Amino acid sequence: AQKDGLLNFIASGKGFVGIHSAADSFRDCPEYRAMIGGWFVTHPHYRQYQVSVTDPEHPITKGLEEFFVTDEQYILDYDPRVQVLCSALWKGGAMPVAWTKSWGKGRVFYLALGHDPQACRNDNFRLLLERGTLWASTPEEK
Repeated sequence: AQKDGLLNFIASGKGFVGIHSAADSFRDCPEYRAMIGGWFVTHPHYRQYQVSVTDPEHPITKGLEEFFVTDEQYILDYDPRVQVLCSALWKGGAMPVAWTKSWGKGRVFYLALGHDPQACRNDNFRLLLERGTLWASTPEEK
C-alpha cells in the first residue's frame, strides 16, 4: 500500500528526488526501480573523481562545469531512456551521476552523489540537489 501510494503520488504530477542510496532501496520492487530509472550494482573504494556535465543546456546543469568530488561512486544499471545530466568515468566508459525522467505526469531527479557529510558539503553537490529539487517540484509546462 505504501509503495502504491508513493508511485501514484509521483505519477499524479508530483516530484521525486532520490540521492545516492535511493538507487539501492526497495530492491524487490520492480515498479520503484522503474520509477527511479536505475539501480545500484557496486562501488569502488571511496575516492576523488571527476564529474562531467553531459547535458549543459538542462536547467539543472546550465552553467555548471566539470568538478571533482570525493565520494563513493555508484556503478549503476540504468534505463537508457533516462536523460543523463552528469557522468563520471568508470573503467573507460561513462557512468551516470545525475539524471531526470518522467513517471506518469511526475518528474524524477536522481543524483548518485551524497554518501556522507563530506560528500554533501561539496558545493556542486548542493547546487545539483537544489536545482534538481526545484526542477522535480515544478510541473511540466504544457
